[in-house]
Amino acid sequence: MSAALPHPRLVATAASYDDMADKAPCGLAVLDKHGFIQALNERFLTLAGVNADGLLGRRMVEILAPGSRVLFEAQFGPLLLIQGQVAEIALDIARPDGARLPILLNAAVDRSDPGEEPTIRVALIEAKDRRRYETELLAERRRAQNLSEQLNDVLESTTDAVLAVDRTWRLTFANRHAHQLFDRMRLAAGCSFLTAFEAIAGTSASVQLQACVAAGVPTTLDIYLPDGGRWLDCHLYPGLDGARFFLRDVTERRQAEDKLRIAHAEAAHRATHDALTGLKNRAAFTEAVEARLSRREPIIVALIDLDRFKPVNDTYGHAVGDRLLQAVAGRIRGGVRPGDFAARLGGDEFAVIIEPQSGGREGAVEFAARLRNAISAVYSIDGHTITLGASIGISMSPEHGVSIGELYHHADLALYRVKHSGRNAVCVFDAVLRQELEEQESLGEDLRRALAEGKPSIFLVDGTAINGDATVGSVIAMSWSDPRHGRFGVREIQRVVCAAGFAHELSRYFADALGRLALECSATPFIALPIHVSSLMNHLEADLLRVTNESSLDPSRLRLIMTDDAIPIDQASLRDQLGVLKTLGY
Repeated sequence: MSAALPHPRLVATAASYDDMADKAPCGLAVLDKHGFIQALNERFLTLAGVNADGLLGRRMVEILAPGSRVLFEAQFGPLLLIQGQVAEIALDIARPDGARLPILLNAAVDRSDPGEEPTIRVALIEAKDRRRYETELLAERRRAQNLSEQLNDVLESTTDAVLAVDRTWRLTFANRHAHQLFDRMRLAAGCSFLTAFEAIAGTSASVQLQACVAAGVPTTLDIYLPDGGRWLDCHLYPGLDGARFFLRDVTERRQAEDKLRIAHAEAAHRATHDALTGLKNRAAFTEAVEARLSRREPIIVALIDLDRFKPVNDTYGHAVGDRLLQAVAGRIRGGVRPGDFAARLGGDEFAVIIEPQSGGREGAVEFAARLRNAISAVYSIDGHTITLGASIGISMSPEHGVSIGELYHHADLALYRVKHSGRNAVCVFDAVLRQELEEQESLGEDLRRALAEGKPSIFLVDGTAINGDATVGSVIAMSWSDPRHGRFGVREIQRVVCAAGFAHELSRYFADALGRLALECSATPFIALPIHVSSLMNHLEADLLRVTNESSLDPSRLRLIMTDDAIPIDQASLRDQLGVLKTLGY
């Protein structure tokens, strides 16, 4: 209201008037039942053209032009008495400057306080403002209509089903796609949306939908439609007057996501499982061992090597060999316990992480023995009766190592002992094996040093024929004596060197000796080198080519004698390795 004080006798009434009226765009005033002005706002003063002291306590009719006073007296009082309100009486205000200001007057009787005399609330607005307001209102209605039409076009063109319901779940709006989704007959105007929804989605989905609307917050639901196996993505927005629903058919997206999820699962399975047997693969086995070691858990590793598998594979073919490996994997899978971890490392080599049980070392050996017996039982593959054996080497953490490299190496050493002690047995790495390992490492280092110093002696043995050839030639012999390790011949030297990993040094030693001896013994028809370990062949080609290229040595005077354990399992690999002989002129 106006900052000017009301008439002194009207202070109590004026104080109750809403101060926000001061900011109203129309003139506001409070009259008593006799028409005297009790309070007013700034806009009222502006319309009347006088200050507050000139209006407070005066009758409203006094600010009107003469003709308007008659109309005011004739209509204002009677209408208020009969209707309790007056709507838009057109009057003129007589301003002090002599101007007449056309206005529209609205009034209502206020009996809100039973203990007080009723008052009259009056609102004035310039007639020209009315026309402006009407023009603006009409423009706003047109904009709202255009917006409504645009919104309706959007709702009808969207591929979503859009629906609205009132508080009783009666349908108030449904676009074209909603009718297509629910069947137009189910979505008649004013029908129960819950009935239509339950018909296509079921009772449980309907209960869930009602619970989400009752919660009063926007929610997203995945809804399955049994009819046709479709999925809907439902966004619901509850409100005071009901709820709005936006439904989208996401069946294709869900199917694509399911396919992608299955593809990821299959890829993850392939990354951790052996394709042939379905057991875990080497990578998964390594990860499992490392995980247990990182948690400082006791762990028992068993390496399993199949006995007599190669002859079966060579005799019956790879198809039978693959099915045999699958059958072995099935027996391993059936023999392990829930806490164990079985894997195929490659070829005919398997591994098991044995869950520590009561019994310690003896318990692990008993379990491995049962597993070996299961693997060794007779197989029937494609009409063939096949018997295998299983050699198993075991290492345990922390006794035999605290890294996967140590555990694997020590289990492999135990397996090596089984393979060279009759096969088809179980062996646990122990102090004796550790000592043998240390001695083997010491022997390898000493022999490497001896080769570097040229200590092993090489000489020829005469009177040997090769492959039935009547021509007599010479065979290289090699000898090395050491006060700690004793005396070694060419076969033992080759085995130690290849086991220690420096076959390339022995290859160079042999090639240099061959070239030297062939030139020194020019009368000898040929010189032969016995090969006892297959890995030595991987280095000889380059060294022999080097020797023959650097000297005038005739390659046809060189021979290689290969024993059974020097012939690779893969016949193609053997042909590749023997290609060195053709290169040299054989």
